[in-house]
Amino acid sequence: PGENINVNELCELIEEKKYNIIGITTYFYNFYNVMRIVSRLKRHNKDIFIFLGGYLPTLSYTMVLNKIKEVDCCVLGEGEYVCLELIKALEYGNNWKEVKNIAYRENDIVHISSLAEPIKELDALPFPKRVVLNKMFVPISTSRGCYGKCNFCGVREFYDQCSIKSMRFRSPENVIQEIEQIQKNIDPDIFLISDETFLSASKMRKKWLEQFCLLLKKKKLNIKFQALARANDLISNKELLEKLKNVGLINIFIGIESFVQRQLDF
Repeated sequence: PGENINVNELCELIEEKKYNIIGITTYFYNFYNVMRIVSRLKRHNKDIFIFLGGYLPTLSYTMVLNKIKEVDCCVLGEGEYVCLELIKALEYGNNWKEVKNIAYRENDIVHISSLAEPIKELDALPFPKRVVLNKMFVPISTSRGCYGKCNFCGVREFYDQCSIKSMRFRSPENVIQEIEQIQKNIDPDIFLISDETFLSASKMRKKWLEQFCLLLKKKKLNIKFQALARANDLISNKELLEKLKNVGLINIFIGIESFVQRQLDF
């Protein structure tokens, strides 16, 4: 969709660029389209290595591997280091099935490798390569995870699957550095902070937000941004909302699940 091309043109592009490893982020809403693309790619080139990652392959890898038999493996959980190790193994002819945090089919049986260590230092990750499709909204992440334990939420299950029990934060300095880079290269209308919850009642996060506001002022970064927050965190961060508004906050999407108490209790 980003390139506005069909599957035939996609196959031609992959052949032209001589790509031999393809990774696709997969959710439930795009699953059938992924099935169609993977099937076509494998028919076009049976030697191409295809792996899937994201929420659906992490939480339902058995279903995914049984439904799309052309997929070579699923990457489970956070993919930065796992994908790197997988591609290294393929490049150097090592046994890719020994890479941690993957699931694969062999003789019609689904196997899962051992768990990798969670990523502890988010600042150690490089900034993502961005292919700009729409300058209006550019997403950026400042944290991973959520302290909530809502039983309907895929975020909690995703991180439980990875044995990650607590939220992790990038440093304010690291986030500001990426914002400066994005402004220089893209100059978006609005930054979309894609954290599961941007606000928190914890003293550590409040201190983080204070420092974030100070750095935006100090660097004179005239930006607009929006974020997601739990309703209870808006109440506990009233004094911070004005400061965030003064440095560019224009909108908060609030997680109000229902106006019916009976449903909330359920």
